Amino acid sequence: MLNLVNVKKEYVIDDDKTLALKGISLKFPDVQFTSVLGPSGCGKTTLLNCIGGLDKLTSGEIEIDGRSLNDMSEAELDSYRNNYIGFVFQNCYLIPQLSVLDNIKVALAVQNYTEEEIETKSLNALIKVGLENEKNKKPNQISGGQAQRIAIARSIVTDPKIILADEPTGALDSETSIEIMDLLKEISKDHLVIMVTHNEELAKRYSDRIITLKDGLLVEDKIVDEKEIDEKQAKPLKKSRLSFKMSFLLAFKNIFSRKVKTVLTAVANSFGMIGIGFFLAINLGFANYSKNLSSSTASSLPVVVTAYNQQNQKEKFDEKNASIAYPDKDEIYPSLSLDNQYSFTYNNISPKYLAYLNSLKEQGILREYITSYGNDYNFNLTTMFPSSIKGDVKGDYKVVNTNIRSYSYYADSALLPDNIFHVLYGNMDQYDLITENKTIPGTNEKSHFPRSENEVVLVVNKYNALSFDILKQLGFYNWNDKSVDVENKSLASKVEPITFDKVLGKEYKVFTNDEMFVIDKEEEIVDGNKYKRQVKQYKRRNIDQNFYNNNGTSLKIVGIIRPKQTSPFSILSPSLCYLPSLQDKLMNANKNSELTKTIPDNLIFKRPDNVKKEDENVATNELFINELNAIINEYFASESKILPTSKLNNIFDRYFYYYSAIDEYNYRYGRLFYEAKICSAKLIDDELLGKNLSEQATLQAEIDELISLATESYATEDYKPLYNKIVTLLAYMNAYSEMSALVLFPVDLPSRAILLAKLDEFNDLNNNGIQNKNLAVDEKEKVSYVKIDANSLIQEVGEMITLVSVILVIFAVISLTVSSAMTALLTSNNVLERKKEIGLLRSLGTRKKDVLRIFEIEAISIGFLGGLIGSLLTYLLSFPLNRMINSTTLSYYKLGAICCFTWWHAVIIISASILLGFIASLIPALNGSKKNPVESLRSE
Repeated sequence: MLNLVNVKKEYVIDDDKTLALKGISLKFPDVQFTSVLGPSGCGKTTLLNCIGGLDKLTSGEIEIDGRSLNDMSEAELDSYRNNYIGFVFQNCYLIPQLSVLDNIKVALAVQNYTEEEIETKSLNALIKVGLENEKNKKPNQISGGQAQRIAIARSIVTDPKIILADEPTGALDSETSIEIMDLLKEISKDHLVIMVTHNEELAKRYSDRIITLKDGLLVEDKIVDEKEIDEKQAKPLKKSRLSFKMSFLLAFKNIFSRKVKTVLTAVANSFGMIGIGFFLAINLGFANYSKNLSSSTASSLPVVVTAYNQQNQKEKFDEKNASIAYPDKDEIYPSLSLDNQYSFTYNNISPKYLAYLNSLKEQGILREYITSYGNDYNFNLTTMFPSSIKGDVKGDYKVVNTNIRSYSYYADSALLPDNIFHVLYGNMDQYDLITENKTIPGTNEKSHFPRSENEVVLVVNKYNALSFDILKQLGFYNWNDKSVDVENKSLASKVEPITFDKVLGKEYKVFTNDEMFVIDKEEEIVDGNKYKRQVKQYKRRNIDQNFYNNNGTSLKIVGIIRPKQTSPFSILSPSLCYLPSLQDKLMNANKNSELTKTIPDNLIFKRPDNVKKEDENVATNELFINELNAIINEYFASESKILPTSKLNNIFDRYFYYYSAIDEYNYRYGRLFYEAKICSAKLIDDELLGKNLSEQATLQAEIDELISLATESYATEDYKPLYNKIVTLLAYMNAYSEMSALVLFPVDLPSRAILLAKLDEFNDLNNNGIQNKNLAVDEKEKVSYVKIDANSLIQEVGEMITLVSVILVIFAVISLTVSSAMTALLTSNNVLERKKEIGLLRSLGTRKKDVLRIFEIEAISIGFLGGLIGSLLTYLLSFPLNRMINSTTLSYYKLGAICCFTWWHAVIIISASILLGFIASLIPALNGSKKNPVESLRSE
């Protein structure tokens, strides 16, 4: 039973108070057709809104089944409207984007019904109003009377106790009005129907009770047809909650009903997402480029441990002013030559040090390290040279001159080998195997990078080219061919190319010194001390097919590699390259060869020409020692810390000559170091490792030992120790070493800084209280290295990335701000355009949060679409952008895909767009959900 007790409702508009209801008290049974009459503005609709829980009373009380609406919470009022009330409005308020059936389902979707129950109840409601055949039509496809019937079906589908009809026939013609009244009369047999109308005739014909209002007061309450009515049981207030399915349906139907507006908004939002997309893509591209640059730069800036640690020498000046930095005088001061004098320490590359480097490889700090023997080393490489292009010279087996250089700026700067046959080094990820899918002729094997010491690769430049001279030296042309012989102006390349199948599988043989060289002659020489010395001279064997087939180590070209387009540095010069294991094998064999052992023995002590008259009777060794002591004493007396190498060499040049071990001519003693280098001969005793001869005490000790050995040699007639000492000192003073350097390749630039610290740590192990005494080093075991500062390059790359990132962040923030504003504006417009829909949903018992959810779903959906479009546009635009960036920058930089858009960028962009849509629409959606349902229904 519905009971109204002294109900008052006051409206305040611009500080003006209007009392719409002035103390109405009424009781209604559970079943009755009641009409409320009265002039416009008398409070009829206000009375319905208060009964329906859409408007709150100013005072008084409305009770339903013993419960007061005043005591109900907002959530309970929502449930009350959905369970107890069915609204029928003059304007129907059908949701235009939903079908007839879905408009009815909305009322049931607020309750906890199954999909099957909702479908069945909605169809039954349509059957009751006679419109089951119109269920799939849209509201704009039916008549006004049919629309009102559907509104009635929606009001009764939840089986409410009360039907509140606000002028249901006000917009209908007479015939249709009668049909609607007949339908309401039929419904009133089981429900309390309270109808507001201006039509007294229809009210008197159909109503059981007529209530008349005027100026907010009850004027008349007349029973037209009194019936005995059984009181119905109170309905439970089931919690109302709009289902997610209906929320999505309402949201998506609205989106698809405004396709053009939705797409345009999504496209506009996508521009903001493009900003994020390019920020992510270019950041990743720069990160990849930086990583690639870091890795390749680390290869081109390796840490070099040279055989000698050379100290910086100071220039000498005659004028005092020349020693002043940044002088203010308009003068230029010529520095005086130091005659190539320098000071150095011979590094001790011990097994302990190599073991330490291996441990750094295991830690991932050091990629690899190679031993460089310099470009002068001769590997005794041999191959079959073809007949000349003209056919006038027959092909034959010849030795390849591996001393020829294939110049590379990076290799030369980093002291790396760059001759035409050298060890393979660096990061192979920076190179493409351009013969990857080719089969090696004569085998079933595909081309590949070298896997064993018998396999080599040919390195070409980015043009797939090597110089003609290098190709000729490597045996691809006859030694008599000229560059003009390969020119062909009718070809696009202007030269006759060498096909891959002529390169792949080409064979070489590399021979050890003992295999390649044989003694040509031996000679007994009496030296300046009247010792008898045996000198030997070697010559290369004649290479015929039999010797070639039965000796040496076979090599075969298994691939051709070329720097990748994205490789900023290519440190390998165009050449033939082999694995370090082959180098180790050959070096170990050649160091112990008879030829190598012969080289230091071919240095002969002699009496110099033009000896002063007063010294004619002085023994040769005494003359030598006197001159040597004079230079040493002069050095000790000076303040210089630079060893007087030039003066010492002048003395040795007068007292020694060298019988060449591999040439037919005799040379001065300097030839010794060249031939020793060719054969990688060891000339320096281990006792000099780590010593600095420029130190007075060290040099004095060595000279004293030399003099002592000279004296002993007279007594024992054993010249061997003396000559070994002389050769050692000669080699040391001329910075000779069979090994030029150890070249250490860090993994990347950050690892390079760690590597430098680790190398310093090795030298400081003894000072750090290391527990493992096997790792502790003494002074002689410390190893110095060449420090090339790469921090500036790291800093420049970092600053470049930071600058670009800041610019992209600013662009992205601006784009996001615009996108947020557009999303908020769209949601605000949606709220304004759909006020009546909001009012309708609230009248059906939908909660505020359900209304909020509908608008959020729309905003999120548009955000998803905007993110998807933004991702697609970013991906498509990345191709011309990369092309433009690469075309406007120097090819040297080889930026590659600097705008690197990936699938997970799309995930981030779509997620960000969804989140942005949710946040940006939250405030307008909240405002929409909080709108007064009565005001929303009245809005135009």
